[in-house]
Amino acid sequence: LVKLISENGRRKRMIVCIDCGHGLSTKGKQCLDGTKEWVLNSRIGDMVETALTERGITVVRSDDRTGKTDVPLSTRVKKANEVSDYFISIHHNAGIKGGHGGGIVVFWYSSKPERERQARALYNRAVDITGLRGNRSTPVVKKSFYVLRKTKCPALLIECGFMDSVRDLPIIKTEEFAMGIAQAITEFVLNDIK
Repeated sequence: LVKLISENGRRKRMIVCIDCGHGLSTKGKQCLDGTKEWVLNSRIGDMVETALTERGITVVRSDDRTGKTDVPLSTRVKKANEVSDYFISIHHNAGIKGGHGGGIVVFWYSSKPERERQARALYNRAVDITGLRGNRSTPVVKKSFYVLRKTKCPALLIECGFMDSVRDLPIIKTEEFAMGIAQAITEFVLNDIK
């Protein structure tokens, strides 16, 4: 399953950079019940890292694994550009303000039509597994986020439900949901790099 990439006549294994957004002390990045976004992001990132590593893919993390430091975006992108062939940024959204909306959203940014196809594939797999369909008018969005715009390799950012949605919160805090998102990201990467 591992795609081998030619590099100066030699071949190497695919390297995927997992980016778990924010840090424990990042202001405003928390659920209605006070759970920090980084806790949810890192739980999924750890699961993806384990699953991809077990399948022979090298994984690097661009975030601080302890959550104590909110690694600057430029540092995250620099690390991805130095070592990675693929970049997946894991987040949880906000903006519902105690309402019932929400769902999964996947962001992409590129002049290549391939990136939108990849974003849709990741979104569809995440929804198929978790059932948490985005109710936004466009749940797959082209957006000029720094980590998407500045990363040289294929890059996607997934928002795994809304932390301030009374509908999403009980779902996104479960281990089952985290495992589902991790499975979706893992399957997406494995299928996309064949």
